[in-house]
Amino acid sequence: MTISNHDMSVLDTSTKKVLTDLFAKPNFLERVPGTFGGGAIGTGSWYEPRTYQGELNGNLITEIHVDITGLGCKGTAQGDVIGLNTGGLSAEIGRHNINTYGIVYRIEMICLETPTQATATYTLDIDVMGHASQIAYDGAATRTLLASAANHAIGKMTVSNTPAITENDYLYLGEGDTGATTGVYGGGQFIIRFIGHRALTA
Repeated sequence: MTISNHDMSVLDTSTKKVLTDLFAKPNFLERVPGTFGGGAIGTGSWYEPRTYQGELNGNLITEIHVDITGLGCKGTAQGDVIGLNTGGLSAEIGRHNINTYGIVYRIEMICLETPTQATATYTLDIDVMGHASQIAYDGAATRTLLASAANHAIGKMTVSNTPAITENDYLYLGEGDTGATTGVYGGGQFIIRFIGHRALTA
């Protein structure tokens, strides 16, 4: 699509800025160094969590791309952390920071590949959790930021418009139910998207 100088001249200032920003950065999410623990690194082709961030008109977008292949789920309790079931490594997929995430008002969880089972019994009900400290596989994360309340499948998106995220929370994937029995995932890919806004200033 081509927009001429005349087209731009008839637009109001706000609309012109949005279009200018979009054309200047059509892929405005850029990969940044992620904050993740060794317990979140699986064995899939997308083996480690990858973080992408961008800003548009004060809205801050953070996406964490996660492949859960090779990660385990214990089945002890809702909210328990999904991660490597050996080594005792912390399994956070990211860490909230208000300077880069903004004031988060929405979290989206998008399933790109339906989770599959490699060994034992797994769960398809996976939540996004927050916790004040680093914890490993089967540790109890205390804050549910997004509850899927259903099984994930390819193309499914789950949304939380009341995430109540806490500054400096470590972010985890957690079990949404107790259906697992020391299962290990054979596949499963997600995008976890955090949408926030910078604090307004005079």
